[in-house]
Amino acid sequence: MVAYQPAGTYLNTDWLGIGLQAQLEHRISIFRGPTRLPSGQRAPELFYYESQVDVDVRILVLALGASVGFRDNFFNLAFQPGQPVDYQARRHADSHNALVGFAEARATLGIPFNDYVALVSLFGARFEGGGDRTYDWRLGIVRDSGVFLHSDSALVFHNRQLGGIGPQVQVLSYNLDGRHNTQINYGFVYSGRLGLRRRYDAVLLSVLFGLTGTINGEPTSRIFGDHYLKWPVAIQAGYRIVWELQGPRKPGSD
Repeated sequence: MVAYQPAGTYLNTDWLGIGLQAQLEHRISIFRGPTRLPSGQRAPELFYYESQVDVDVRILVLALGASVGFRDNFFNLAFQPGQPVDYQARRHADSHNALVGFAEARATLGIPFNDYVALVSLFGARFEGGGDRTYDWRLGIVRDSGVFLHSDSALVFHNRQLGGIGPQVQVLSYNLDGRHNTQINYGFVYSGRLGLRRRYDAVLLSVLFGLTGTINGEPTSRIFGDHYLKWPVAIQAGYRIVWELQGPRKPGSD
């Protein structure tokens, strides 16, 4: 999760819960550190389609990145002022397509304490267009358009055979109905390998619960999460296979 990745060109194919994703990635080495040049990815899912271009630079344990792209919400859950936005209201909402653009800047910090414990933190600022009071399928929240902040931090305990698992904390800062909300969610993250393609696959599971605080005066447990599950929980599950299109050059080669 925190190691340097070798230079070259790679195709990442992902299964993400109920969707698929493909990403073409090119890495070069600058001062013995990997840099991801513009890479493109597309993620068609049951509820939305998303396409974006990323650039990331890794400097020791710090990675800086930016993205720009667009998303087409197949089931766009948007609500009028005064309408409830809880689970029941979202399940009964009439939905229409909505095409929105977005841009993001982020920083990722990966600190390995030893071979068995690592701290991984991601901080991001994201701008999204579209309408206000719209449900965000990725984060499990209803928010207004514009800029919002997000961070995810996990303390991962790693075993070479079993993978890594540890507690996770997510902080979301966003506006709803013109009111600012800071939401803290707690859960765990797991990362490991299935071994279907040796050294070139990875599995990820993130489970976050919103049980504390309020959102615009309503209990977070009534607003946060996937309304189809009827619980204040957001689950992200994925499996990645990496295909090496062009590996790193060997020392002494042209």
